Amino acid sequence: MACDYCYMYRAADQSWRHQPRSMSPAVIAWTADRIAEHVRAHGLRAVTVVLHGGEPLLAGPRLLRRAVTEIARAVGPGVRVETCVQTNAWRLDEAWLDTLGELDVRVGVSLDGDRAAHDR
Repeated sequence: MACDYCYMYRAADQSWRHQPRSMSPAVIAWTADRIAEHVRAHGLRAVTVVLHGGEPLLAGPRLLRRAVTEIARAVGPGVRVETCVQTNAWRLDEAWLDTLGELDVRVGVSLDGDRAAHDR
């Protein structure tokens, strides 16, 4: 995508080039377990998880579904998980809206720059 305003891809640190394009199932499970540890350690009844950075919708609905499901499993019943995605809406179509609605994921849309910069 290479958006002009993206702090990730245009910064001096280019180490992201050597990383996988999306989280593996093992990384999702590990992250969910760490979130659950934090929830238990602090006696939380609710937690908010925000998927942000790059463009989270590029990972695809299957990965998002896995992450939401895995986090809910890890924290267990009785803990409310609010999941949010921060997106530029480039991939936000009806199929995505259906998936996000089904998973009860909240959506924040970034409008970065003027119309010419954002709507390309």
